[in-house]
Amino acid sequence: MRIELTKGMKKKRWRKLLTAWQQELDALWTGLHHGEAVWAWGEQTNTGILAAAAGRAFAGNCLWMVETTLLRGANEDRRGRYDLWFQRNKPQWKVHMEAKHQWSAEMSRQNLRKMRTKLSKAVDQAADLARFDWTDEVVVVDFLVPNPRWDRFADVPARFERFEDLVWEELQLAGGEAFLASFSVCAEELKPLCAVGGNDGAFPGVVLAGLLVKGGRKGARRVRPGAVW
Repeated sequence: MRIELTKGMKKKRWRKLLTAWQQELDALWTGLHHGEAVWAWGEQTNTGILAAAAGRAFAGNCLWMVETTLLRGANEDRRGRYDLWFQRNKPQWKVHMEAKHQWSAEMSRQNLRKMRTKLSKAVDQAADLARFDWTDEVVVVDFLVPNPRWDRFADVPARFERFEDLVWEELQLAGGEAFLASFSVCAEELKPLCAVGGNDGAFPGVVLAGLLVKGGRKGARRVRPGAVW
């Protein structure tokens, strides 16, 4: 498991949130019968897990909602939704998130093109909403879920670690503040499950890639709409 944050991010609170996200995934993995790679279930599931992580990180001091509706533009009839909103009450910290999700058959640079497209689109969507809300921070995230063939699991740990490096390098090229967190399970835990189920592949982990669109520390480099990569 890994957490990376650029200099301008408010690291203590973000690290606490991302650590709680890793703990939430671990609890789900170990608590469900035979283990379930819940991170492979799509955008809404992953967004819900991140919301639960906010509750875990700031227990008794946090509010959160998914699919929050806001006015979008000058026309009050036009509305938009963030995928996740949460607020730590004391000291106050408000965050809105626009989320994306993708499966990555091969853990390579080829997957990064799709990540760039998804995050660029999310930045434009989030910025459109951000002009009309009161939040402290607006971020966009992409949940990247590798899906290698189970009969190639021998080198999965090394490939997953290299994939983390590639994603982190790419995020820093976006020119703004960014963060990365990851969660993975032992390949040997997944292999027997895949063999029994007859599946061609499995989901050894997830990489959470994020960019700051609005807010952060004074002087933080934000990603501008249309200016990603």
